Amino acid sequence: MILDKLFKPKWQNSRPETRIRALKDMDCGTAENANIISNLAFEDSNTAVRCIAIARLNQIDRLIKLTQDGQKKISDAARERLGLFILGRAGQLDLTDRHQLMQKLQPLGDGLIIHIMQGGDAGLQAALVEQTKDDLQLVELALTASTTKVRQLAANQIEKLETLEELARKCRGKDKSVLQICRDKLKKHQQQLQQLQQAKADFQKLIDQISKLSRQDSDPLYEGKVAHLQQSWDRLSKEQPEIGQQMHSAFAEKMQLCQNQLDQWQQARQLEIQKQQQIIEAGENQQQICHLLDTALDERQQVVDFTEQDIQLTRSLLQLQEHCWHESCEIQKAADELARQYHRLSQLLHVWVNAAENYLKLQPELTRVIEEDHQHLSKIIDQVRWPTELPAPALIHQANGILAEVRQQKAQVRQEQQNQAAQLRQEMDQLAKLLDCGELKQARKMNRQLHKDLKASPKLPDQLRKQLHVLEARLYELEDWQGYATLPKQQQLIDNMEQLIDSELPAEALADQIHQLQMEWKELGGSGQKQWKQFSDAADKAFIPCKKFFEQRNLVRQQNLQQRQVIVDELTAFYEQTDWETVDWNALETILRTARDEWSKYQEVDPKNNRKVHRQFDRILKKLREKLDGFRKQNYDLKQALVEQAQSLIELPEDDALAQAKELQSQWKAIPLTWRRDEHKLWRNFHTACEAIFTARKENYQARKQVKQQGFEQAEQVLQGIQQQFEQAGDSKALRANLKQATQQIEQALPGQRDRSKFDQQLQLLEQQLIQQQQKMQQQNLVQRFEQIKQAAFSQDPVESFNTLTEQDKKAFAQRNHQPLVSEALLREKTVELEILCGHISPEQDQALRLQLQVARLANSLGQTTQAESSLVDQAIAAAREILLLQKLDEHEHQSYIYRVEQAIVFLLK
Repeated sequence: MILDKLFKPKWQNSRPETRIRALKDMDCGTAENANIISNLAFEDSNTAVRCIAIARLNQIDRLIKLTQDGQKKISDAARERLGLFILGRAGQLDLTDRHQLMQKLQPLGDGLIIHIMQGGDAGLQAALVEQTKDDLQLVELALTASTTKVRQLAANQIEKLETLEELARKCRGKDKSVLQICRDKLKKHQQQLQQLQQAKADFQKLIDQISKLSRQDSDPLYEGKVAHLQQSWDRLSKEQPEIGQQMHSAFAEKMQLCQNQLDQWQQARQLEIQKQQQIIEAGENQQQICHLLDTALDERQQVVDFTEQDIQLTRSLLQLQEHCWHESCEIQKAADELARQYHRLSQLLHVWVNAAENYLKLQPELTRVIEEDHQHLSKIIDQVRWPTELPAPALIHQANGILAEVRQQKAQVRQEQQNQAAQLRQEMDQLAKLLDCGELKQARKMNRQLHKDLKASPKLPDQLRKQLHVLEARLYELEDWQGYATLPKQQQLIDNMEQLIDSELPAEALADQIHQLQMEWKELGGSGQKQWKQFSDAADKAFIPCKKFFEQRNLVRQQNLQQRQVIVDELTAFYEQTDWETVDWNALETILRTARDEWSKYQEVDPKNNRKVHRQFDRILKKLREKLDGFRKQNYDLKQALVEQAQSLIELPEDDALAQAKELQSQWKAIPLTWRRDEHKLWRNFHTACEAIFTARKENYQARKQVKQQGFEQAEQVLQGIQQQFEQAGDSKALRANLKQATQQIEQALPGQRDRSKFDQQLQLLEQQLIQQQQKMQQQNLVQRFEQIKQAAFSQDPVESFNTLTEQDKKAFAQRNHQPLVSEALLREKTVELEILCGHISPEQDQALRLQLQVARLANSLGQTTQAESSLVDQAIAAAREILLLQKLDEHEHQSYIYRVEQAIVFLLK
């Protein structure tokens, strides 16, 4: 056991300083040593030993676990070690592995980020920024990152409006590029917010319009208005789908109300049309009834001789027409004039029926009484034989007057009969001539006229009747002869007419065919009763579809005329009720287009009745077009003014002309369309004027581009030259002079900062490389100086080590022998002051002393300027030298403090 204790490894020594020195001297490359270092990092009782072990540990997974250690110093040391791996200062990880490790360690937080941002390359910093999602970290990176590119990238990653505003306030006056990014993103946010508000306003406007429309009564233009609003909503929903989805329910609810109202209006309109059709039919029936009664009354007035059958027919006609009249009046009350006409005609026919019945009953007795009274009166006068030479008594005179009047009437009757007989003889002579000439058609017509005259003059000589019978026999004979010639043609016409029954021809074409066959039949002249009946029956059957068609067409014409009148009324109401100061001109144009389309839909109307409505439609359209043309004229004047302004821009400087041209284009888009015939001409002139400006700019751009290309080539040559000088690693002062000269040459070749940004980045890299070389050389010199001081302080051959020191260090060593031994408290105080100066951590037991010294240092430094970095390094070396040269009673304690000094100096130089 004693031997084991004497020869056990130093890393197992009970003294922390021994274990620390063992760790520093241990080779990390072997697996055994790696496990020892890992165990010490996790299990050692001393915090300083664990920190040194962590600084030597290369096992990344173990380091990640140590970041979760309960002691802050241990977790911070593990984070610092991981940061060195990511920065490429520890281990042998390539760039890809370092990216992956950085992504894996992203949850470890701000400490790791600070390490990377203080010393990482641009690629790692950019990758870290892209992976960072925390806005506070992004703000910190945008403010403190070492390169402009990373700060800009961090600023670009921020999207929250409040965070951008905070970053803009903090970077104002510090980083113009980050501030510009913040302003651009804030401006973009503002534009998006304005667009969002405008979109919401547009959506709300449509909802208000559809809501207002849902409360209005329907009309023929209602469907067009609803369709226009639906199209506007669909267009806005495509542009802003999220807002459209949010507000869709309100619009859909009002749209459904409009659709329901439209359906109800259409149903009510259909019922109204049906009712109107019934009213029209009732009115037509009433007129037809009056026409039939009037015709019947005219026939009764022309006929003197009538029979009981004529009376029965008239009574049946009256009963039937009275029933039809009452049915039509239940549907539509007859007009006053038409009602008066009906009652007058009906009353006259009733009176005629009653009088005719009474006349037929009393006709025999009336005839007898008239004849007997006249004969008896004549006998009495003959018996009296009053002489004509003497004045006759009044009664005899009255009787002679009556007899003279009777004789005069009889003479007139005889004269009329003679005239009628003469007219009949003349007509018979004409009939005989027509028969001689074979004019069958005219002969039939003359025969019908003879029968009509015979019916009006029943008392004619038998000779005339016999003569007429002879002529009719000749007529029948002529018809028989002609019938043999026309019968085949008539039969062909009958067959053609029967073929038209159930024909699939359109109604109008079918009616033309029927009329054509009827004309051909008429041209053939007379025909047999059988043939005529066959032809007439076939024509009636064939015309049935035409009758339905023409009835339906008349109905459609009436309905279309009513619809056109409704359109005129709606347009008139729209014109009178519209506020022309706030009118929606696009809606007006839609209404006019819809009105014309609706008007064309009802094109089938009666031309005679349509004239008045069409004139009204033309007048109201003219008024609305005048309003719309006034608006278009205003737009035309505005666009013409823009054309003139654009044509005058060619005289301005290029940048001013270009900016104003873009502004004019924006104004052009904001102005609605004018007349289509003028819009193209205005646009062509405006486009030509703007294109001239853009063409001139393009030509100037090409010239500048050529000059810029030459500058690029010259700058590339200068850059390649300076890069070659840096590759040769010459004198740093000469390199700095050459770098300055190269920078001036590139600025002369490329005056624009944006154009030489690529070269500026390369020059900055060379500048950084030069600075790093100088810093590295300075650090090497300082490390060498520190090692020389350390070696001189503890070397066995002080003379040889003393000769390697600087003059300043030699003077310090010369005074060492005169210094007294110091206490451990003073040594601790000097060491903690050095750690404060270098910014390195102190052991836990020295934290109270460190805080006390920091407060005193702060109080002493008030009002003094901050030391430069080179002065700080010099102070640290002087302080370290002082500690190394102190005379300490306990050598082992002195060695532990020297180790702390070494760690602080190394930390400061890094």
